[in-house]
Amino acid sequence: MAKGSEATPYAYQTLGAGDFLFRSQIEIKGVLDALVKRKVTLSADIENDQGAELLFLTRLLQVDPAGQFIVIACNRDKAANQALFARRAFVLHANLDNAHLEFAVSDPADVMLRNVAAIRLRFPDALLRLRRREHPRFRLPPSVPLRCIADSSGFTPFEARIVDISVGGMGAMIHDAEIKLSAGTVLKNCKIVHPRGDAVVVDVQVRHSRRVMLPDGEWAQRSGFRFLGAPPGLTELLKVFVLDLGQDSKA
Repeated sequence: MAKGSEATPYAYQTLGAGDFLFRSQIEIKGVLDALVKRKVTLSADIENDQGAELLFLTRLLQVDPAGQFIVIACNRDKAANQALFARRAFVLHANLDNAHLEFAVSDPADVMLRNVAAIRLRFPDALLRLRRREHPRFRLPPSVPLRCIADSSGFTPFEARIVDISVGGMGAMIHDAEIKLSAGTVLKNCKIVHPRGDAVVVDVQVRHSRRVMLPDGEWAQRSGFRFLGAPPGLTELLKVFVLDLGQDSKA
């Protein structure tokens, strides 16, 4: 399969200290080989043809020595597999050695590996390794919406979706690709709306921002942030979306 750059989501504005963006095929292969050897779980958020998001869980089974393709396991959920094959490109996530990994893949195809159905994908052009964080961060499942009206008292308020959050007040949001935020930008009176209580209004400071590709092939911005202060309701929000989800993940 020919390699290309259309599925690469890492055109960076800023990259935080301790984060690494690998573009060397040898380095990427080394990381992927470790995922295979240690049987690390990979995930992707995939949208089906009804517009609903599905959490696709898999493992990396094989990495082509020539760096042309990788092979992942099929999901146990048939609907998730069908949704994945309908996507041209998507981003896989994994955790390895207390670091978060992200890499874009594309062109899913049916294959048989050791007489078992699997999925072949084009070898990633880039791989992002995010540094270890002081507090564990939890990726919110698509079924748990956490909307944010960012900078609601500013000149250009916009809507975002919070996709992960930590007990230390760090998190990340996905928003329109045209909204570019510089590190250090303070978004005033961000209104976080969730289905289990009152909205929380809090100032947040942008720590870094990058361009990413969504499962539907559209581009967006992913901005890391930290909460400034502790407004009423923030503790309860963290309890519901971090502590409770964390307990669920260990069950």
